[in-house]
Amino acid sequence: MLDKLKKLKASKELANVYRKVPEEAGGVSYYILDCSKELILGHYVDEFHLNGYAIFRLKDIKKIRCSKNDRYRNKILKKEGIWQKVGIDYSIDLSSWKTVLKILKKQGKNIQILGEEPEVDEFVIGKITKVNEKSVKVLYFDATGKWEKEPRVIPYSEITLILFEDEYVNIYSKYTR
Repeated sequence: MLDKLKKLKASKELANVYRKVPEEAGGVSYYILDCSKELILGHYVDEFHLNGYAIFRLKDIKKIRCSKNDRYRNKILKKEGIWQKVGIDYSIDLSSWKTVLKILKKQGKNIQILGEEPEVDEFVIGKITKVNEKSVKVLYFDATGKWEKEPRVIPYSEITLILFEDEYVNIYSKYTR
């Protein structure tokens, strides 16, 4: 699986990634920007536009598809000038959730953290306040844009997905109070 991800990164081909957690009926389209033995960084493609970044666990990948449909869609994205915008302006150390979150904290942007395991079912959106040895603290804002008074503590063992610089986070962040 890791070799296939590295090839996709090198070729800059669009791929559908199917994850076990959560059980997804269809794959999610990504350009693979980087990968380690633990984590993958993908540039998310929503229909025909780029919509932020996702970092997810390698162990959750069930299947990666790069079919003729994906290759044709990649051609369209090239012709539309979208493919040329694929990438990220800074590097992220994918060694662990801790190294990832340290870099995202330094960037100062709001993020989403999900724990998609059935026994966890965690969703937090907000600003990273502290990166600890085994957990991260995130100051959360709710669906009305109101900030909580105290940060939430999220153990790395519960994280399955981190999303950032996407429309959901960016637009909600503009209207926090």
